[in-house]
Amino acid sequence: MNIKLINDKVDKFICDSIDIVGSGGISILATMVSDVMIGQIAPGFVSTLIAYKQKRLERNMDKLLEELLKHQKKIDDLIGKININIMEIITRDIFPLLYDYSAEEKQVEKIKYIVNGFESVVEIQLNDQDLILSYYDTLAELNLADIKFIKKIAQASIPQKVESLVIPTKIVNVYQAFERQILNKLVQMGIVKIANSIYDVDGRNEMHDLKSIKYTSYGKHFIDFIKI
Repeated sequence: MNIKLINDKVDKFICDSIDIVGSGGISILATMVSDVMIGQIAPGFVSTLIAYKQKRLERNMDKLLEELLKHQKKIDDLIGKININIMEIITRDIFPLLYDYSAEEKQVEKIKYIVNGFESVVEIQLNDQDLILSYYDTLAELNLADIKFIKKIAQASIPQKVESLVIPTKIVNVYQAFERQILNKLVQMGIVKIANSIYDVDGRNEMHDLKSIKYTSYGKHFIDFIKI
């Protein structure tokens, strides 16, 4: 991976941030980006990675910078209202997590949720690192199909968007098996719970309508955090 190329992109992000801030000022978020990413992406670090990880790192850093730029103005406005002690914790301990989790993310589209999480941290002035790590670890375990299913559950509560979904225990369809696996995974992770079960006329096939699947308390807070 071309280290100079990455650093040039960080420099461009900072310049773009200055344009957004205006009046020659520099974004607080841009300063964090410079401190964390230029400090982390060093030649010695990259030389230890195998080829596919190098390419993924470059791709993910591009996406991280792109998403940060989208959120930059709102985050800077929120940061201006934060207590200085909390700000120090966010800068020192929380913001570097964006790099850590983005660097290893296999599905680049999920990086927007990592940035959404940081915006939530700033928005509610959340400085409990254990809780933040829990949310980010949960996100790391999910893939885009899981997130899509989580969205389906929310849409089921909106009358005009209700979708009929039956997930039988005896699977006769690959996609049904896939969704059944997703549901089991979300239940095991403590994100959703099943309010009740319905059985077919033979009493053998357990089925779940989307309306019978509810978010747990943790699930609701997690979804609010990453802003699904």
